[in-house]
Amino acid sequence: MNVLRVLFAISFTAGSMGFASSYFPEYIKATFAAGLIFHMLEEEPRIDGMTSNGKKPKITGAVKLNKVYFKYPERPNVPILQGMDVDVKPGETLALVGPSGCGKSTVISLLERLYDALDGSVVSVLRYYSVILYPCKACLLFNRNLYKSSNFFTNALPRL
Repeated sequence: MNVLRVLFAISFTAGSMGFASSYFPEYIKATFAAGLIFHMLEEEPRIDGMTSNGKKPKITGAVKLNKVYFKYPERPNVPILQGMDVDVKPGETLALVGPSGCGKSTVISLLERLYDALDGSVVSVLRYYSVILYPCKACLLFNRNLYKSSNFFTNALPRL
């Protein structure tokens, strides 16, 4: 009788181990991803956006990019911005247009401080805005006419 108990215990254990081992590759991926996240959290930024030290430009509502050079870290041999100058004064509107890959989203990412410029200066007050309207690249149309589809997100924004 004890032999039968041992065989059942071994059988159930082996079955459970086989079932659990099917998740092992996902466990390895999750562990690796968590390691990357913890590494990024421990990394010191080149520019500390929370410090009170350094230049304190007067906040006027202007946005200025002065001789900005930028390459994505994933593609260091492909220059995206090469000495770009932009000066938008308060009350002005700027439209960034161009073909795919010319740097429109990159400029927005630099203004939002998602990336740091390799050279040049970026003076922006976007971090002080409560609402930033950035139209997405993907066109979303609903089962309505074009006017109602295009105004869906605009009408959802809070009025300031």
